[in-house]
Order: sequence, then C-alpha cells, then structure tokens
Amino acid sequence: MMILRTPPQRKRRVESVHEQDRSPVSDRRIVPYAGPPDDFVCTYHCRQMVKSEVMVALKTAEKLNLEYKSSLEAISNRLTKCQQEHSKCAHHLCSVEQELQASKGREHALQEQLLKETSEHQERFYEQLKRCSELEVN
Repeated sequence: MMILRTPPQRKRRVESVHEQDRSPVSDRRIVPYAGPPDDFVCTYHCRQMVKSEVMVALKTAEKLNLEYKSSLEAISNRLTKCQQEHSKCAHHLCSVEQELQASKGREHALQEQLLKETSEHQERFYEQLKRCSELEVN
C-alpha cells in the first residue's frame, strides 16, 4: 500500500474543443491519471517529488558511506601501525628480559666465585696466623 502524498484527484474530462487545439506537449497542466479508479495513485508531480527525495537521500547515504570507508581505512591503518609497534615492543621486552636473566646468572656466578676466594684467603690467613703464633711460642 502506498502512502497518500496528495489528496485524491477528481477525474475531470477536458473539453473536446480544447483537446483538439492543444498538443499533449504544450499542455503543462497536471492531468489526473485516467486509469482504474484508485485513491492511492500519485500524480506525476508527486512521483517526481518522491524521486527527488529518494535521490537526495541516496546521495547523502553515499557521502556518508565514503566518509565511513575513509574513516575505517584510517582506523585500520592506525591499528596496523599499533600492532606492529606492539610486536616490536614485545620482542624488545623479551630480549631485555633475557639479558636481565643472563646478567643475574653472571652476578650469581661472580658472587659464588668471590665467596669461594674469600673463604680460601681467610683459611690461608688463619693458617699463617697460626704459624706465626707457633713461631712466637717457640
């Protein structure tokens, strides 16, 4: 069912004398549709108005569509850049963590070596101290 855009037209017959004098092209009056009786038939003018409204709406929708596409493309590009940067940072973080673990391992090994050397030096010192005290006693 169509929406009634204009009031239903009354069917009028144009006088036969005027019909012979005028050609259909020169007659600019709106002539009601002379088809089957239907209260919902739009006139040519009404159909043109609806067509114009649809075309304007279509152009507006196409503009919005282009704007949305360009916006989506820009956001997609930013997302790709962010993902690449995230991947780069994750790799860098991984390598820094590996370096940290390696340096902790080296530090632990050096502390063990230092502790061993310190205990060896301390043992030698006590031995020499013991020898010195034995020599003094003698």
